[in-house]
Order: sequence, then structure tokens, then C-alpha cells
Amino acid sequence: NRKRLMINSFSESDLYETYSNLLKIRPYLVQGHPSSAYALATFIEKNNFKKRKYFKIFEPSGEMLTEKMVSTIESNLGCKVVNRYGNAEFGVMAHTDLKMPYNKLKIYDRGFYIEPCESSEMIVTGFTNKGMPLVRYNTGDIATVKEEADGNYIYDIQGRVHDVVMINGSPYATHYLMDYIDHKVGGIREFQVQLKDESTTPLLKIVLENPTDEPRVEELLTERWPNGLKIEFVNYEDLEKVGWRQKFRHVIDKRTKND
Repeated sequence: NRKRLMINSFSESDLYETYSNLLKIRPYLVQGHPSSAYALATFIEKNNFKKRKYFKIFEPSGEMLTEKMVSTIESNLGCKVVNRYGNAEFGVMAHTDLKMPYNKLKIYDRGFYIEPCESSEMIVTGFTNKGMPLVRYNTGDIATVKEEADGNYIYDIQGRVHDVVMINGSPYATHYLMDYIDHKVGGIREFQVQLKDESTTPLLKIVLENPTDEPRVEELLTERWPNGLKIEFVNYEDLEKVGWRQKFRHVIDKRTKND
């Protein structure tokens, strides 16, 4: 009852292939990254394809939804966007339903407690995880959490975004790079892409599980993106952190932007 709908990149040819596969599959519910659904929705709009109900529900995972994403996805894919929030430590913790706005999520599990807050970092304490108990765990995501008469709610989550990297003239979301590196290449513990300026080839920093694996990994990546990436094998300490909380990000953008 499940089908995998792949988006290799956000190039016109790859999006058209995904669009064609969507027509063949005719799903009821699609779950995936909002950036992918948004790219597909804008592709449909740009090419003036027929607006129709391609599926009923879109459920995001892995990154933050925005109002623009929601309106574009619903308008061009003919579906209803439901939102959810979770992380690796606690699983899915909050969800909307078909009648709720995307930015108001009901907290529904009693195995943890999310502290009320106003536009600040969400703090979660787990009650049932005896293997790895987390007390006042800082998620790093910004939101408003309210205790209301009919339940507890999370409003206006600000957090994870998946960057897009141009490789050989085609745009790739970082979740595609992650999937390709994990499933097609393998042997990589972590990676980071650094962008210096528009004319410089992106630098892909790689932390290997086994240092002797360098030739194989470099050959596979070069075969996939010839001349599109500069590859450098590094240690964990060579990966850069960003922001006031020094958090890890898969893409470090050092390009000078003119406002």
C-alpha cells in the first residue's frame, strides 16, 4: 500500500519525471519534505499543467512549513496540507487535522511534557524513555506552546530548513544529497557543503567511517557529479557550526549577497 515517489533534483527534467510518476501512482496521501512538494507544485504552476486533485493529503516531515509553501502546495496539487512536529528523541509529538490551520498543532502524546513558552525554544521532558531519559531537553526549535481548555498546542514553529545546492547547473535539496550519500555511496558518517561564491565549485567535506575508503567514495561521487563538486575528506572537528547556538548545518553559505 506504499509507493516511493522520488525527486532526484529540482531540475525541470527530474521534476517532470516525478510529476509523471505521480500521475501513475495516484496516491491518497503523500508524506515527504515540504521543499520537495513545493518544488513540484511550482513546477506544475510554471508549466500551466491542469490543476486537479493529485492526492488528498500532504503530510510534511523533516523540515519547517511556511505559509507560502502551504498555499502553493494546496493550490497546485489540489490537496490539504496537514502539519506535524517531532524529532528523533521523542518521535512525533504534535499534529494538525484536516480542519486546523497548519501553524496550530495539537500535542497528543502523554509520554512527554512540552513546557509552555512564548516565541522561544521548546523544552521537552520525557517520562517513559528509560533507556535514554531526557530532562528539560532543548529542541532548538522556536515556537509558542499554550495550555488550553481542550488540550495543549504548539503555534508558529520556526526551525529546520533543507538548503538547496546548485551542482552542475541543477538544484539539489540537501535531503537528496543525504539519501544518495547514505544509500548509494555508503561509508560516510557526515558531510557538509560549503558555498564560497557563485563562480566557485561547491566544496563537499566528508567524514568517512573508514579512512581507507577514500578512493571508492571519491570515484562514486565524481561519477555522479563530474566536475560539479570539490571533494575534501576531513575529521568531525573540521566541520563548521553556524548561528548564535553554534548548530550544525549541512550547507554553509559564505557567498556575499547584495541586498
